[in-house]
Amino acid sequence: MILRVCVVVALLLPLFCREPLNNPYGSLDDRAVHYLPLSDDPKTLDPVRATDVVSFSIISNTHSTAYEYDYHARPLRLVPLLASEMPEEKTVLFEGRPVHAFRFRVKKGLRYAPDFCFDGKTGPEVTPDDVIFTIKRTADRSLSPYAYPLLERIIGFNEYADELEKRSVDKGEDRYKGNIRGVSRFDDDGIQILLEKPDLQLIYFFAIPSSAPMPEACYRRMVAAGRSIEEGIPASGAFYIKDRRLQSHIVLEKNPGYAGFQRYTVSPERGEQELPLLDEVRLTEVKSGPTLWRLFLQGYMDRISVGQDTFDQVFDGHDVTERFQKQGIYSDSDSELVTYGLLFNLQDPVVGPNVWLRRAVACSFNIEDLIARFYRNRAVPAAGLIPPGIEGGTENTNMSGSASGDADGIAEQRRAYQCAEGVPTLLARAGYPGGVDPATGNRLTLRMVDIARAGGTAIYRFYTESAEANGWTLKIDVYDTPTYFEKRMKKEFQITTWAWGADYADPQNFYQLFYGPNRSGTLNESSYDNPEFNALYLEILAMHPGPERRNRLRRMDAILKRDVPLMLSHHPVLYSISWPYLDPVVPHPVNFNQLKYRSVRPKLRREKVKALNSIFGGGF
Repeated sequence: MILRVCVVVALLLPLFCREPLNNPYGSLDDRAVHYLPLSDDPKTLDPVRATDVVSFSIISNTHSTAYEYDYHARPLRLVPLLASEMPEEKTVLFEGRPVHAFRFRVKKGLRYAPDFCFDGKTGPEVTPDDVIFTIKRTADRSLSPYAYPLLERIIGFNEYADELEKRSVDKGEDRYKGNIRGVSRFDDDGIQILLEKPDLQLIYFFAIPSSAPMPEACYRRMVAAGRSIEEGIPASGAFYIKDRRLQSHIVLEKNPGYAGFQRYTVSPERGEQELPLLDEVRLTEVKSGPTLWRLFLQGYMDRISVGQDTFDQVFDGHDVTERFQKQGIYSDSDSELVTYGLLFNLQDPVVGPNVWLRRAVACSFNIEDLIARFYRNRAVPAAGLIPPGIEGGTENTNMSGSASGDADGIAEQRRAYQCAEGVPTLLARAGYPGGVDPATGNRLTLRMVDIARAGGTAIYRFYTESAEANGWTLKIDVYDTPTYFEKRMKKEFQITTWAWGADYADPQNFYQLFYGPNRSGTLNESSYDNPEFNALYLEILAMHPGPERRNRLRRMDAILKRDVPLMLSHHPVLYSISWPYLDPVVPHPVNFNQLKYRSVRPKLRREKVKALNSIFGGGF
């Protein structure tokens, strides 16, 4: 018997010393490797053409931009990255007339990562010409460039775009010959951009992945070799793509050309450090929710977002459950730069001219109850159009104009301000006493359009029952996606579901949706037009962030709440959980270029993963 036990122990002993048999990576690296899920393949790795979240998430971590969002600052604040300073803006003479100049210098020392263009070796330094070449490619309408609207106010930009349309797409190496009149170099390291008048949104182009620099010589070499730019351009960021397999994984390696370029204080305990803090990031494509959840529980994913299906397993209210706390798992959350609500069509003969009716409708729905029933803790009431984190957002403005971070409290103030009279009184003021339409003698009935969505029935019931409880009737018409958006674009609705996410973190991105002259396009779907609001909008376009601008933003917010072109609902909140071997992450609402700030502890990971995946138990 003793001999048999010894034999069994001898056979099993290697299992205690080797990697767990279920390790999907084969082995755990001793280097600083960060393991994350990838929801899908990026649609493109050409920064100019990218529009989807997955593509942006890869491109932003592998390419540098002139400016980036400070990792810690809230409200969000742009700081130099590739640029050596914030832009200088002044009036200069151009072709005999005064114009506005936007100028910045490109910092020395950043080199491209190893790439095909450089025969697999680390590339040359990024130059102003590389940034200018990307601006020229952004003028190429044949690429459907995402950031085109941010640049079309540059002098000569649209003319250059028109010229490109006359050239054959197959022009090859010479497609981007010539210059944009308002874009040039100054000195050895500077870029100057000329505009007819100041445009404070221009800087946001230089903070999104679309502006990633590219050497024109590399473009020419790729064209000559028949290599598609969809596969990517030379990386100028903290990481570059070392390995990529479709529907499998993407491996990001530390860019040797980034060495010594950027230092930052991620945590006070560690002080200033050279970025990136990681050696490698491995992104594994996982489409199944249960599979991703299992990989996290086994320790093979460092960090995941928590959706509705797993929220109650992880959280007790806002706190991580004791079961997860015992494993050292921690959570963080941040509201997204998105606002949800219901939009009124001010061209509609019923709701359009009747602000009291719109107010009665908006006050019929208890947003706190909506969030509690359908979003749990994964949303906060929208106290204003601007989400938290952006200048003029919740943490900066409430009804009295004082500073506050209490989104729930501010939302209650909003309801008290708009709904103090109660829905019956508001309906009477609107001309529908008792909820009866005097023109027909029947109950007031309004219609809302929405897109067919999973779980929609329960939410529709909430809206219709809320209306009935407040003395009027709501009918909801559900359409397929193309028809729904056609209805919105043609303004064939009374009320519609609505949401807007920030393309860039500036309040102008939201207030443009209610600027009167935008009624003729696709932005101002409500057809709202208020001269006082319009004048304030034009003022903030020419103002830098600060107290004076925030004062105007408060006034604009108050005007919208008075005129009620929309009912504000909520801002979604994204929750994530992480294992303790991933050092605490500061969640950021603009998830660009964030991986370089993260750090891991490989030894602690190895110990935890072995304990979680022991053949004799462990884990949860």
